[in-house]
Amino acid sequence: MELNFISKNRETKTPDKLETPRNNEKTTTPDKLETPRNNEKTTTPDKLETPHNFEKTALIIDDSKVNQMLLDVILQSLGYKTFHAEDGEDGISQFVSVKPVITFLDIVMPKKTGLEVLKEIKLHNPKAVVIMVSSFTTKENIHEAKRSAANGFLKKPISNDKVQQIVQSVEKKLAHV
Repeated sequence: MELNFISKNRETKTPDKLETPRNNEKTTTPDKLETPRNNEKTTTPDKLETPHNFEKTALIIDDSKVNQMLLDVILQSLGYKTFHAEDGEDGISQFVSVKPVITFLDIVMPKKTGLEVLKEIKLHNPKAVVIMVSSFTTKENIHEAKRSAANGFLKKPISNDKVQQIVQSVEKKLAHV
């Protein structure tokens, strides 16, 4: 299997197999390490650039531990680092400190409702991507979420396929920014 590590200016490839020394073979290291040329960006395997140059972070604001864990597993399988908040107030402070690429926000929560949190998040960052999550999908909730600039609505129960579709859609939009 060949992996491609992509930086903005060049593409480098890793070999299918790494050779290891046999028996008593001596290994050598290069005298000089290659340095980037002309302000060229480099990447390392532990911190690869994502295809569209954004860090994959997601914030899950939900008072249900089960929903947090479910979204956590799905998002991590898609390469996202996840952060959590169990109520609206903590959700806002987490949003400000984490600055996630995508936020999944429950509507019914203690301290502040999801719709109140959505409005505050959009005050901090009008371009924030916020997906509302709820089992209570009334026309009024959906209309209010749209009016408050929610980017999508995910109806509970949460499914892997639905979350993947939403994330892929968000990533495509970010690629064109």
